[in-house]
Amino acid sequence: PDKKDMGWPTYIVCESPHDDFKIIGEVKGGHPKGEFRKRLQTILEG
Repeated sequence: PDKKDMGWPTYIVCESPHDDFKIIGEVKGGHPKGEFRKRLQTILEG
């Protein structure tokens, strides 16, 4: 997906990145470190 106009870096979380990958979520950058980790953990647990 084209994310160039979102401002902050966007991190795409996917399964099997070396095969036919499946996007399971995305986290925008620019959050305080604790908030970024919390959002990433929510995706990984979901």
